[in-house]
Amino acid sequence: MESPHRIATSPSGRVAVADPRRHAVHLFAPDGALQHSIVGIDEPLGCAFDPFGALFVGDGASGAVRRYGGDGAPLGELRPDVPFARPGELAWDAGAELLFVVDSGRGAIGAYTAEGLALFELAAPTAEGGAWAFPTGLAVAPGGDRLYAVDHDGASVRIYDGAGVWQASFGGYGADPGELTRPQGVAVDPSGRVYVADAFQGRLQVFGPSGAHLGYAGDFGDAPEQLRLPSDATFDPYHRLLVTSYRTAAVQIYDVDGQSVTPPGAEASP
Repeated sequence: MESPHRIATSPSGRVAVADPRRHAVHLFAPDGALQHSIVGIDEPLGCAFDPFGALFVGDGASGAVRRYGGDGAPLGELRPDVPFARPGELAWDAGAELLFVVDSGRGAIGAYTAEGLALFELAAPTAEGGAWAFPTGLAVAPGGDRLYAVDHDGASVRIYDGAGVWQASFGGYGADPGELTRPQGVAVDPSGRVYVADAFQGRLQVFGPSGAHLGYAGDFGDAPEQLRLPSDATFDPYHRLLVTSYRTAAVQIYDVDGQSVTPPGAEASP
């Protein structure tokens, strides 16, 4: 890998990593072994697996969202009535069977069927008065009752219910605990804790389900276990936290609470 950016895991533990500089998405086994790469994508960004192992990939250059089989074979392209501009992040809601597309270029986050039919968009909260500054991340909480959406330029995270109705926001620009500088991706663990990757701070901030600041995960630096420009995070079926470190061209794996299980053939997480 040269530029690991977005990351997604399948129900079976497969890992997809978007590598924009290589114009590829790399597919790994749960133990970290490279299986194959989907190449020839202009600017691969967001990616998400459906429950059957098919992979959706957003192309930031062309605006396309394409679907690939488990072997990397192309299966088609989503063609909504309003075209995507820059699908920077994707997230699959298994319970509702919906694909959420974070369209950074259009300043919108929408819910779609697997065939590309637009259903609804996450509206900007009227209490804050304003549209998205530059949305970059989205995570669906276990059970699908909450959605966490990252507004990069707004340095905040917005909480929505499963139907896309705004509930609250947290964050705000700064470097103090609970404040964000350049938030990118977001992940939610099985207990509902929220992990926000801050590319500028070089770490993840950890929040409770309602946005209360709990602490940090990861450290800034160039050492093998550290993060430099973390841009996305996700949890796999083994309860491991996977974080892309763009500048060190690596994916860091963490056991955040001692509950992770090491996949067969893999080394234990730090």
